[in-house]
Parts: sequence; structure tokens; C-alpha cells
Amino acid sequence: MQQWDEQQSAKIDEILRSTNRLSFSITERQHLIHFLNKEADNGLVVRFHPTMTKEDVASALEQGIVLLQCPQIESDILFLKLNDGRGFLGGQKSRVANYISVQMANAFTAGGSHALLIGGLTGINNIFRHRGLLSGMAL
Repeated sequence: MQQWDEQQSAKIDEILRSTNRLSFSITERQHLIHFLNKEADNGLVVRFHPTMTKEDVASALEQGIVLLQCPQIESDILFLKLNDGRGFLGGQKSRVANYISVQMANAFTAGGSHALLIGGLTGINNIFRHRGLLSGMAL
């Protein structure tokens, strides 16, 4: 199993180098802060990665990057807002891709993608539910 993980994972700098990202909007940033506060209200620890300063977080959001740490599930979770081209009428399209790693391992495995950041964030609650740390509605 260890060998498979190494072959199927990538370091964060490799992922960032190979993606075309868009900045998170003010609304998406507000959803992120609301999500983090609600998780704390429910006794769940989801926070910005400890390697990031406040300035790093602001810069990362501007670059379409959210890096979170969830110590209760021993995971780091990376969300990227990816440029998905232009729509039929010329509007900007995007997707939010997520990656997961063992806590502090910097070996991320691709997860799914979502149309909205909040969709990816609520997926974290599914992991908490599976581990028995959450029941019922969290948001």
C-alpha cells in the first residue's frame, strides 16, 4: 500500500506548477470563513495549514489556493480553483479540485472536483461523519 501511495501522489509544488488557477471571489472567501467557524462551533478542528501565515493565506486565496489541516482526521486538504475556460456566451467558467494528504506529508492524492468551493468543503464533513465525529447537519 505504501508503494501505491507514493506512485499516485504529488507534492504541492508539482500540483501548483501544473494547474491554471483563478482567484477565489469575495463570496467564496466568506463561505470559507463561515465554514471554518461552523466547524469550530461543532467541535471540529479545520484550520488553515499551520505552515501558512495570515499574509500567506491572503496570497493563496488570491492565487486560487486553499490549504487546510484537519488534525482530527489526520489529513491536509488542498482546494484549487481551476480555470475551466469560457462558456458559450463568453463567461468565465471554473471548477474546484481537491487533493488530500496524510497530515504534514506533502504527498497529495487527487480527489474529486466541484462546481463550487462550498461543495468541496462540505465533503470534509462526510469524512468526519464516517469517523463518527459528526452527526446531523453541520452547516
